[in-house]
Parts: sequence; C-alpha cells; structure tokens
Amino acid sequence: MLDTVKVPTDFEPIFLKAHEYVSNYFKEKKEEPSKGTIEIFGERYILIRAASMSVDFFDTVKNLYKEEGEEEALNVARNLLFDIAHAIGKADARNFHIKMKLKDPIEKLSAGPVHFAHSGWAFVDIFPESRPTPDEDFYLIYDHTFSFEADAWKKAGKRSDCPVCVMNAGYSSGWCEESFGMPLVTAEILCKAKGDEVCRFIMAHPSKIEGYIRAYLNKEPELATKVKKYEIPGFFKRKQIEDELRESEAQYRSIFNSTTDSFLIFDHDGNIVEGNPQACKMYGYPYKELIKLSDKDIVHPDYYHLFEQFKRDIQETGEFHAESIDVRKDGTPFNIEVMGAEFNYKGKRHLLAVVRDITERKRAKKDLENSKQHFQMLFNHMVDPVVIIDSEGVFLAVTDRVEEITGFKREELLGRNFLQLEIVTDESKALMAENLAKRTKGQDVAPYEVEVLLKDRRKMSYEVNAALITYMGKIADMVVFRDISDRKRAKEELRKRTDDLERFNKLAVDRELVMIELKKEINLLYERLGEKPRYRIASVKDEKLEI
Repeated sequence: MLDTVKVPTDFEPIFLKAHEYVSNYFKEKKEEPSKGTIEIFGERYILIRAASMSVDFFDTVKNLYKEEGEEEALNVARNLLFDIAHAIGKADARNFHIKMKLKDPIEKLSAGPVHFAHSGWAFVDIFPESRPTPDEDFYLIYDHTFSFEADAWKKAGKRSDCPVCVMNAGYSSGWCEESFGMPLVTAEILCKAKGDEVCRFIMAHPSKIEGYIRAYLNKEPELATKVKKYEIPGFFKRKQIEDELRESEAQYRSIFNSTTDSFLIFDHDGNIVEGNPQACKMYGYPYKELIKLSDKDIVHPDYYHLFEQFKRDIQETGEFHAESIDVRKDGTPFNIEVMGAEFNYKGKRHLLAVVRDITERKRAKKDLENSKQHFQMLFNHMVDPVVIIDSEGVFLAVTDRVEEITGFKREELLGRNFLQLEIVTDESKALMAENLAKRTKGQDVAPYEVEVLLKDRRKMSYEVNAALITYMGKIADMVVFRDISDRKRAKEELRKRTDDLERFNKLAVDRELVMIELKKEINLLYERLGEKPRYRIASVKDEKLEI
C-alpha cells in the first residue's frame, strides 16, 4: 500500500516499487550524536530546522537588502533558495540512482516523491492529467501536502502575498531533471502560506511552462481568481539571460572584430584596454602592443586636448564626435573621424571610440572643391553665353556673359524658369522646351537656332548646343549659345551678291570689271563665313575658280 505518495492508479505499480527502494534505503539509518553524525545507507545526512530554510531565511535576506526594498529582497531569497534546492535535488537523485542501480527514467523519477516524503520535505499528490514524458511535452501537476515551507510560515503566524515553497519547487524539478536528462522547471501557483487550501505546482520544460500554467488556469476559472501572482524560478530566468548574454557577446565580438571601422576601448585615464583587428591594421601595431598604449601614443600632439574634450562631451551630452589627426606606428599622420560613447566593459565604465580613416575622403573632398573652383572659373569666363537649367527649365547657373547680353542680373535668373522670362522669343521658348524634354528622356538633339532678346530688346540669332550633366546633385542641361548673327548676315549678303552675279551673267553687255568686283566681294563673304574663296581673280578673261 502506498502511504508516502498519492498517484493515479496507472502509476501505482511503478511507485510501489519505488516505495520499496526508498523504504529500504532509509531503513539503514545510523545516528551517533557522540560523533555528530547521521548516516543513511552509508551516506551522511544533516538535520536542519525547517523554518531556518524558509521564513527565517526570507527575513534575514530582507534585512540584508532593506535598502533595495522588500520586493528585491524577496526576489534574491527566492532565487537563492531555488538554486540551492535544485542543485540538491539533482545531486540526491544522481546519488540515489547509482546506489539503487536505477536505469529507467520513469523508475528514477518515481523514487523522487517517495524520497521527498522520507526526507521531510512534503507529501506528494500527483494528478491524473500529468504526462511525465522524456521530451519537451513533459507535464506534471501535483500538490505538496504538508510542505515544510508553507507549514513554517503558518506556524510563525506569517502570511505571504505570493507562493513561498521555493525549495520544494527547486528540489522536485532538480530530481526530475536528473531522472530524464533534460531541463525542467517548477512553478508554485497556489500556496497555503498565502491563504490557499493547497500548495499546487506545475512542472514542465522551460519553453512550455508559461503555456501550461495559462492552459490550466483557463480550465479552472475559479482557481484562476486566486492565482494573482506566481514566479517562474530565477534559476531558469538567469540561465536564459546568460544564454542571451552569451549570444549578445558573441554578436558584439563578431561585429567588433569584423567591422571596417577601428574600435578602441579606453579607460578614463586614456589607456587603451581593447582594440579590434582593424585598429591594429590602421595604426600598424600588433594587438599585444596596441593594448599597452595610451591616447597620446596614437594622437598627433596638436590634438592631445581631444581626450579631455571626449570625457567632457560624454559627461554633458552622452556622445562625442570630432575630426582629428592620429599617427601610425611608423610616424605617418592621417586624418580621422572619431565617434565615442561611454559603456560598461568588464564591470567598469569605459570609453568606446569608433575611429574612421578619412584621409582619402578629405583628399577627394579637396580635389572636388578644386575641381568645382576650376569649373566655376572656366564657366564664368566662357566667351559664349552659357546657362545650366534643370529638367523643368529652372536656372541653376548662368555665366557673366548672359548678364551682359540679356540685362538680367544673376540673382534675377537663378531659381526661375526660362519660360517665365523675356530672355528669348516665344517661338524659341517653345523650341527650347521641346528639345529639353527630349534630352531629359535620353534622346539626341542636333544643334538648333533660337532668337535671344538683348538688353535693348533687339533680336540676335544664336545656335544652341546642349548636353546633360550632373550639377549640384541634379541631372541638368548645360546650354551653350553661340552668336551666329554675323554669319547669318554674311549668308544673306552672299545670297544677294550671288543673285546679282547671276543677274549680270544674263546681261549682254561688257561686264568683266563688274564681275571681278562681285567675285572679290563674294570671296570676302566666304572668308567671313570661315570658308575658302570660290573665285580666282587672275584676269578679266580667267573667271572660273576650281576648288
């Protein structure tokens, strides 16, 4: 007959066997007060007053942590007691399994509640819905009748707002964890010390415990009203935090070692205590040499003051950002950008400096500024009028020559659309807008003619050549206006003189002298157009010029 544990009928045979194992174990008890020893089955045991490990322990810890507040003190006490009991439960289970030569996980587990009763912790009542399977679906729900912890609180006349049977939870989960070889955790949801009728526990895998508790309380709504507060033991919380911390540290270390920026960690005296591989590469020092240096070993003398500024800025704003000049091991100076913050490193406050070599960036910036200045100089001194407009036709830049010709000041043009200004004729505006739209779509546009309105509102003919460029970060059109008025006049004069020549050719008169003069004038007009003369003037009888 089972009198040390209560279990579902299906479990009775195996627990009867466990009852026999444990009873035989505890029969071999030997007490020798003269030696101060108690031995059970050859193992030395000790007797401890129950209240010392529960209500008195909580009071002691609360007194030690009174400055931190009662809630924090209770958390410390619960965590310590659970950890101790969990470790004891695992160790007792391991020892018992070896002594009694138990191999089967269920047999190992079944001995736990019986051992629990014999050692004075509590009487265990396991519920039928329990599923002690050797996987993450493990589920055990049980009461601890006569729990030594709840009993100690009641006898002391004290009441708790939350469950107090922390050692019961730790020991039982430790025993079962050792039996099944997988992590298990127990949470007490009802406790006599806070006025409940029973001390009730749910044991499960850490990943499932919260879900099982919620499911049970949903199924038992009347009990749920009594379960105002329960704790998932801190042992597993801390383990989870430690796992997350290790993962976080691994991620930090990966970033720290693989980043293309240099990371340097300084103490508040300016000594380098840590550096990543990129820092070693940047400064030219092996790691073991780098971490023996201080800020003054790597900073240019003109910038020694920056470390003190670093500390001041961190204290005032929480961050630091500056440009400086550092020095490599071989004495080569180089430009850097440094960003900094304060953080905890190995339990102390340190300064983290993220250093970026900006030598090439500074050089490129200087080259770009020189290039811009050179472009601006060439742009402003171009003989032909030149404008830069965006895809909408808004002026981004104009040359001095545009001001001279149109009479508009630069400030009157910049930021305005050429369509809104009387700077070209309406017909030319339409043609320019059409061709601008074509170019912005990537289409080629041949040079074309427009009429520009001068300061005195006279019209001048200009040939327009345009090309897409990048200007001030925008895709823009650079438009060059070339004065072709003189060429057009020469063409017109050429046309007239050619007509005259043709007309004289038809006259039946002596025209040699007239022809020579006309040919001279025509040749001059060709020269003004930049072309070769068409006629050779040798004599009045030699009129043809072969080109």
